[in-house]
Amino acid sequence: MRRGYADTSRGQIHYYTAGEGAPLVLLHASPRSSRVFFRLIPLLAKRFRVYAFDTFGFGASDPLPAGITMEGVALCVTEAMDSLQLGEVHLLGYHTGNKIGAALAANVAERVKKLVLVGMTHSLVVARGKRDAAILGLVEKVLEHEASPRGAKLLQQWATTFGAVSETWWKPQVIGKDDLSNEDLVDLEREVLDKIEARVSLDAIYRANFAFDFEAALRRISQPTLIIELATSHEKHLGRSGADVQSLMQRAELEVFEDTDRRVWDRQPEKIAWTVVSFLERADPDFELPNQRNN
Repeated sequence: MRRGYADTSRGQIHYYTAGEGAPLVLLHASPRSSRVFFRLIPLLAKRFRVYAFDTFGFGASDPLPAGITMEGVALCVTEAMDSLQLGEVHLLGYHTGNKIGAALAANVAERVKKLVLVGMTHSLVVARGKRDAAILGLVEKVLEHEASPRGAKLLQQWATTFGAVSETWWKPQVIGKDDLSNEDLVDLEREVLDKIEARVSLDAIYRANFAFDFEAALRRISQPTLIIELATSHEKHLGRSGADVQSLMQRAELEVFEDTDRRVWDRQPEKIAWTVVSFLERADPDFELPNQRNN
C-alpha cells in the first residue's frame, strides 16, 4: 500500500491506496480509521484501485471541522475524490462509514456507481429512535457531559480514552489465548492507536450520526446496493435490520453474515472481499481468494 493526502476545503484527508482498476473507496467506522481495512485492502486490490480514507478527526487526517454533519463529511469525501481526480467510484461504508456513504450516494448520485453498506445490526436499524438508542447504549460513556466545566470534560475524556485502550489491550480473548500470535498483537496495536487518535472527535461524530436521517437517505438512493449485516448473538434483542434497509431501497441486495461481529475484518477478510467483489463484478471466474470455499 501507498499513502497520501487529499486536499479539501476543510483540510487534508489521509488515505491508503493499492491496486489498479476501477476506483473503490472505503469508509471506516468510529472510533477506527482506515487501519481497520488493512487485511481487506490487498484482497480488493486484486481487482480495484482501492482508496481507504481516514475521515476528518480520525487516523492521520486533519481534525473534525466544528459543527460537522454527515452530509458535510460526505461533501468532504467528494472533495477528496476530486483532489485525486476520481470520477465515479464504487463505495463501501462500515458503521459511521455507511451513514457517510448513504449521504454521498443520495446527494451526489453521479459520483457513486455501486454502494456497499456494512454494519452490525445496531448500525442498520432504520427507525431513528430505536437506532439512536441502540448506538447510545454502546457509546454513551464516550460522550461529553455538557454541564461539566471544560477542564473536567477534558479529564473525563482522557480517562474514558484510557479505559477504552485498556479494555482493548487486555481483552480476555487475548490474554487467555494459548496460541497468541504477533498478528493478534498488531491488530490490537492498530485498534489502540485508532482510539487514541479519535478521542477528541467521538462526541461530535456520534452527535452527527444521531442527527442524520438515515431512512430518508436510503429512500433516495438509486444505485445498486449491497447490504451486509453482521449478525451477532449480543444483538438478538434488536432483531434483524438488513431486510428493513433493503425494503426502503430501490435496487438493494442483502447478505447476512451469521455469528460474526466487528472482528470480521481481521478474522474473515477473504469472505468480505469475495462477497464485495461478487457484487461489484459478479465474480469473474478467474478471480479466486485463499480459502474462499471455506468461508
